[in-house]
Amino acid sequence: MGRTVYFDDLSRGIKAGDIGSFERLYRLMGRKIFLYAYSFLPCREDAEEIVHDVFIKIWEGRSRLNDSKSLQAYIYTIAKNATLDKIRKYNVDQLNLSNYFRESEMVDFETDEPLNSQLLDLVRELVEEMPYQRRKVFKLNKFDGMSQKSISEYLNISQGTVEKHISKALQYLKDELGKRNVSVVVWAALMLYH
Repeated sequence: MGRTVYFDDLSRGIKAGDIGSFERLYRLMGRKIFLYAYSFLPCREDAEEIVHDVFIKIWEGRSRLNDSKSLQAYIYTIAKNATLDKIRKYNVDQLNLSNYFRESEMVDFETDEPLNSQLLDLVRELVEEMPYQRRKVFKLNKFDGMSQKSISEYLNISQGTVEKHISKALQYLKDELGKRNVSVVVWAALMLYH
């Protein structure tokens, strides 16, 4: 059974109220959501809370699941939004994220405009310090906008390996930027804006 078909079946099962489908989705995606959230957040408990919130939202909104939309994409959208909400709570005394983007002129990696040029230069330096394969995967994903699936096919490595490289790269950048007192808001802006 293809992965897309499997997720379609899970989506239909959850929409119908099948708890078994919901549990299978949790086993399949729970860890991935945790790793995603933890790559942006400073503690495990907050990442675990994101996972909990994502699955509560899916279950409570199951009747509105759209058969024509990707369940995986829907899950990651919820996780991304929940992570941004958590980051905003960390930074209640700072500008909200959307204002920060405008005022600091943060832009996509693909444009020629500065993304807070000193910060972008620092990130590029840090990326160059990564092991070769991790650096290559990260650049393809964050700088070139390639999906994990496309990177997997392009480099002839498993999608799980691609995920690990991206997760480790993000954790490395988060740690290194943290050592330089780059705030969580700036870090999230840099990694989530793309």
